[in-house]
Amino acid sequence: MTRLPNIARHGRHMTIAIRSGVFRIDADLRETIDRRVRRGLHRYARRISEVRVWLDDANGPRGGIDRTCRIQVELSSAGTATVECRAETVYAALAGAIERAKTTIDRTLKRRRRRARFPREPRNRPDGQNDRDQLSIRSGLFESVPVSVVEDAE
Repeated sequence: MTRLPNIARHGRHMTIAIRSGVFRIDADLRETIDRRVRRGLHRYARRISEVRVWLDDANGPRGGIDRTCRIQVELSSAGTATVECRAETVYAALAGAIERAKTTIDRTLKRRRRRARFPREPRNRPDGQNDRDQLSIRSGLFESVPVSVVEDAE
């Protein structure tokens, strides 16, 4: 079975940039990060324009739970989502950050869909009426209510 590249399957190419402060990123680590990020975020590939991955070691050679992976996802229509995870190994930190990124992207996209279906309350216009009043008057709900205009007495 021939695997098609990401651009052919989804119509959009997801760019992944990998940076490190302390770690030396060899070809194997780069390929592993690329594969795991693509596999973890494939569901959102059409909505993602770029992914940036930063790896760091907070304590250096002292050890401990200090390997940090920060993932920043540029969504094509909903802004930027940044997550971070600390773990004992680089691979555990990467896996945790990918899970958090999926949750954050999902929450962001759901919020965006909800706002599209249920828009916020109308804002007040400069003339003192809001859009809901105008819609109600236009629809005929308030035809029997007398409207009086008060002018300033000077």
